[in-house]
Amino acid sequence: MGNEAKNYQLDSGMTISSLDDLPEIARVAKRQLFLNQWYRPVALAPFLLAVILGVGIFPNDSRNPILLGYTFATLLWAVLVAGYAFYLQFSFRCPYCSSIYGLGEKCRSCGLPRNYQPSQAMFEELR
Repeated sequence: MGNEAKNYQLDSGMTISSLDDLPEIARVAKRQLFLNQWYRPVALAPFLLAVILGVGIFPNDSRNPILLGYTFATLLWAVLVAGYAFYLQFSFRCPYCSSIYGLGEKCRSCGLPRNYQPSQAMFEELR
């Protein structure tokens, strides 16, 4: 029918129907989606913990070197996580057409899906 999965021939000669057929690339794609959705909490959770520790444990000693070092380390962590999320967003390329894949379910340029999508014929066999 019209819902059959399209196969994509890579330069290496391998035929794929989605990013799931390439485990290493699928892992990077999942990391890209995870960080795009959760980079703010992942980046800022240690900083929030530093603020809570600063107010709870060191309420009168705001210039404590341990607290300042931890706070700067958490801010550096936040910058690194956000930078890595943006790096993945703009550097992750489609293995078929080599354009930036984007954050959607399919490549913007060639339509290669992220995940395997079974054809309608497979479901009709189960009935």
